[in-house]
This record gives sequence, structure tokens and C-alpha cells, in this order.
Amino acid sequence: MRLFIALRLSEEMIQSAVSAVQKAKEKGIGGKPVPADNMHVTLAFIGETDSPQPVISALQSITFRPFRLSLDTAFTVRDMLWLKPESTPELTQTAESVRSALSRAGIPYDRKPFRPHITLMRRVRGTVHLQPVPETEMTVTKISLMQSVSSDGKTIYREIYSVNAAEMPKQHE
Repeated sequence: MRLFIALRLSEEMIQSAVSAVQKAKEKGIGGKPVPADNMHVTLAFIGETDSPQPVISALQSITFRPFRLSLDTAFTVRDMLWLKPESTPELTQTAESVRSALSRAGIPYDRKPFRPHITLMRRVRGTVHLQPVPETEMTVTKISLMQSVSSDGKTIYREIYSVNAAEMPKQHE
């Protein structure tokens, strides 16, 4: 099983991402667009593993509060078009919590520094220099364990487990 831990995007966020791809194409950028259903923010890439159970157990130790995720800019990195969410302490802390839980459980994962992004296109021809995108935001309420599955020459990402955010304390009036 090929696994990664991610933040799945709201429908509105996906539409903004698709719009950014369209604008890049209109500017002459070529490449292979990522299917809208596959767009996400990776918190930790695990890769090949025999069973998801150790990862699920590690994720069960995580608690986080809902937080806002908003889009910032689109730009090319090597041969990919990325959409960068606004970097916030909550986003960074959530990624660190996930990675710490994996480390405590002895689960290997890609330890590259966390660079939050949404991949929009691969094998890009052309360059996009910090293209603003429509203001869009969502509330992150869950972390998803995703499986990458190849079928009929296409890659699809399937959620196999999720952790919901801790409920906020109720306000007393």
C-alpha cells in the first residue's frame, strides 16, 4: 500500500485550484493537470507499507483544533505547478503533530521539510511566477490517511481513515 497523510480540500477550494490551472493554460503553460479529486495538502508522505494499521494507531494519538486554510499564490517548482496555501502556525503545528506521531510510532516517512502546497499540474512546460489566485478559504476539520491506487493507467487517492478535529469549547453567553 502506498500511503500519505493529507488535508482534503473543500469543493470551493478545489474550484479555485481548477481555476488556477485554467488561468495557467490561458497563459500558455502546458502540462498534465492533476484530477480535481486528487488535489490535497500533504502533511506526511509515508510511501509503501504492508498495513495501514500502525499509521492509523499513530493518527489516533493526534488532537488538533479546526483551523482556517486559505490560498495564496500559484507558481512553478521544477516541472510542477503548485498552489501555495497561506502559511499559518496552525497548519505548521498540525503537520508537526502528524510527523511527531509517526516518529514516536517508528513509522518511516519522507522527512523533507514541510512545504505546504497543492500540486495542480505535473510535467509543466513554461513558468508561472507567483500568480495570485482567487481568495478562497476553508475550515480544516479532519486529517486523512490516503492510499494511492493505480487503476487503468490512472492514479486515484482514496481515504482509508480520518481523524476529526477536537470540538471547540462552547461559548457561554
